[in-house]
Amino acid sequence: MAVYDVKRNIRVMCWNIQSSNSVCHGNKFEDLDFCKIFEPYPIVCLQEIRQSVKYPGYKSFNNTRNKENDGGVCILVRHEISNGIKQHPCKISDVVVCRLKSTYFNLETDIFILNAYVKPANTSNISSGKTGREQLQELDSFINELSPKGTILLCGDFNSRIGREIDYILNDNSGADSFIPIPDDYVPQDVPPRNSKDLSTNSHKKPFLDMLINNRLHVLNGRTLGDFQGELTCIKPNGSSLIDYFITSSEHSKLISHMKIKEFTMFSDHKPLELSMNLSVADPKVIKPLHTSFDKAPPHY
Repeated sequence: MAVYDVKRNIRVMCWNIQSSNSVCHGNKFEDLDFCKIFEPYPIVCLQEIRQSVKYPGYKSFNNTRNKENDGGVCILVRHEISNGIKQHPCKISDVVVCRLKSTYFNLETDIFILNAYVKPANTSNISSGKTGREQLQELDSFINELSPKGTILLCGDFNSRIGREIDYILNDNSGADSFIPIPDDYVPQDVPPRNSKDLSTNSHKKPFLDMLINNRLHVLNGRTLGDFQGELTCIKPNGSSLIDYFITSSEHSKLISHMKIKEFTMFSDHKPLELSMNLSVADPKVIKPLHTSFDKAPPHY
């Protein structure tokens, strides 16, 4: 595929691989069957890598824990588009951020891709002492500061089960009669309903939803072409759940072509997630004026 086509149609994979190494598979990045799963994607967001990842043909941005064989995240960017993508500073444990430069991709604003792994409820990171709840609160504040600089695309394993809870302010466009205390300059969100095959919630639900609502973000799972049902993403012997997400704003949703939960593999308890973005929608050089897009109507009209 030509570089121009890759720049216009970006495919992103998000996957908790549960360690770069395993007893069964050794170094997974030396296993051809494992590599075939992510190689079609120019941007690959991995969680629980446990050690820094490097892979031929890709530039890698890693954030791993110093003295723990646990957690860790990475974003792999194919070399052919790496000139347009830079790592953005982030001090939050198990979060790595990269910036898609608007000048390179012909966008109105930069796009920030945040890849996160949030620790399960009731666990903490020995090196930082942060719980998963505290991670989500830190991420909430970080996104709030980052949002004015560009568009947010958030993905990862958040270990947050939210069932079918609403991830935006309900009836936020109800006008003067509304009892919801929102600012006068607040712009209502046009968000479609969300489905989920996971009806359960856990203790991460509130901080996770607070993060989304505070930053006007919403979950793409269960309301996007390719996944209208909210498929389960984590399959374990003691039960299955939906805890891996793609998340963005209503404004950025117009660039999303589809999102899909891929098939379960032998390499992880988590299914890979796929997102396609059509960036040509945001390129004024590609969009034709409406009056030039159709033939003229017959004279009697």
